[in-house]
Amino acid sequence: MKWIALDIGTKYTGYAVYIEKNNNPKLIKHGQFSIKGKYAKDRFPEMLISLTDLIYNIQPDYIVVEGFYGGKNFKSVEYLAKLQGWVEGQCSLGNYTFISIAAQSWRKGCGMATGRRKNNEKQAERPDYKKIAREFAIQLANTDDMTEDECDAICIGYGAYDTLKKRQLQS
Repeated sequence: MKWIALDIGTKYTGYAVYIEKNNNPKLIKHGQFSIKGKYAKDRFPEMLISLTDLIYNIQPDYIVVEGFYGGKNFKSVEYLAKLQGWVEGQCSLGNYTFISIAAQSWRKGCGMATGRRKNNEKQAERPDYKKIAREFAIQLANTDDMTEDECDAICIGYGAYDTLKKRQLQS
C-alpha cells in the first residue's frame, strides 16, 4: 500500500509519501510546494501542476487530505475547496482512493490527546498541536529541516494509517 498525505494550501502545500512496511507506515518522501503570487487565483494553476506531477509520479493507492473548515478569507476558502475537489477528481481519473480526514482523527492516530475544550478552559491550556506535530514529524523524518506544512502532512499521513488499513480490508 502506498499513499500521499497532503496539507493543502493555495500558497504552500505540504506533502508526505508513505508505504506500508511490516504492517507499519514508513515515510519515504516529504516536501512542500511553495507558489509565488499575491492572490490565490494567480497561484492556483501552478499548484495544480505541482500536485499533478506529484500524484502521477508516485501513483499512490490512496490520497489523504485534511478536511478543511471555514476561514476568515472567503477567496482562500473558495480556492482551497477547488484544490481539494480537483485532487478528488484526479483520484477518480487515476483510480486512486480519496480520503478526507478530520484533524482530530489524524491527531488521534499520532497519539495526540484530543477532545473538546471545556467552557472554562482557556486557549493557553489546550495542547499546542503545532508544536506536538512538529516534534512527531521530526522523529519520523529524522530531520528538523521542515516547514509547518510538511510536518502537518507527515502527521496526516501517519495518523491516517489505521483508516487506510480498514478501507483496504473492506475492499
